[in-house]
Amino acid sequence: MATAPTTVEVSFQHILVASDLSQHSRAALQHALGLAHQYGSRLYLFHTVPAFGFDLAGPEAWVEAVDCAWRDARRLETELFLARQLEGLAFELIVRQGEVWPTLARVLQQHDIDLVVVGTHARGRIRKLLLGSVAETIFRHATCPVLTINPSLEPSAEGNQAPRRILFPTDFSPQSEHAFPHALSLARRCGAHLTLLHVLPEMRGEASGDRERVVQVTRERLHALAGRAEVELSCRVVEASSPVDAILRCAAAEADLIVSGVRAPQSILQRLVWTNAYRIVTEASCPVLTVRAPATCA
Repeated sequence: MATAPTTVEVSFQHILVASDLSQHSRAALQHALGLAHQYGSRLYLFHTVPAFGFDLAGPEAWVEAVDCAWRDARRLETELFLARQLEGLAFELIVRQGEVWPTLARVLQQHDIDLVVVGTHARGRIRKLLLGSVAETIFRHATCPVLTINPSLEPSAEGNQAPRRILFPTDFSPQSEHAFPHALSLARRCGAHLTLLHVLPEMRGEASGDRERVVQVTRERLHALAGRAEVELSCRVVEASSPVDAILRCAAAEADLIVSGVRAPQSILQRLVWTNAYRIVTEASCPVLTVRAPATCA
């Protein structure tokens, strides 16, 4: 049975945007800048140069690649400065050598990062599989929330505004309930409408006769999860053969942000599966905030 949500106050004081310094990563950077200004955060731009591809070229080529990355990062910093996007903002560049996750993990700990922003680079299925998997590695392992941004999500002319409509899909699992206080806190802070969504499998044949009762019981579970939310809130129960498709449709129609709980890293075999969370973050029409549950959540 769902319990009343634990109080969580979302406060992003140290935000890190993981970037490959390409044009495709600019959408994530712009969202990170908007959040940093909204929360008065210190913003870090992180880039690392992995060893892949430099095995034959030698260590000198790897060092040169890192030097080149520093030049690109500083050029980007200058562009942001001239565009006055860094005014009033504490900003720092971090360029490292090494594989993405272990290198990023050390940086997150060193700088007490409480939000990571990363782009999914969804440009075709194969490219999405390769580059989107980097985003999945981050949100599966990072203990802080991770905001994933599809590169098609360009900021509005007014800049990045606080979300007015937040969608929280839940399957009532422990990792989902762990993430709910974050959705609730963001809705309170932003004055946003919060929608709780549960997707039921399609009921056919004799099972369809129980539809009304099942929907009512599920809606009651959603209200019990919300407790005394003290925000504008609605609970939706839909039927669909594909939960992910239903979530994506609902988000496209009525959400500026999805907040979702995700599992801790699973076995290698499980990571090879095209996971629901992976599809949501790479295909959603709005940013997705994932909150990783601790390993103790089964």
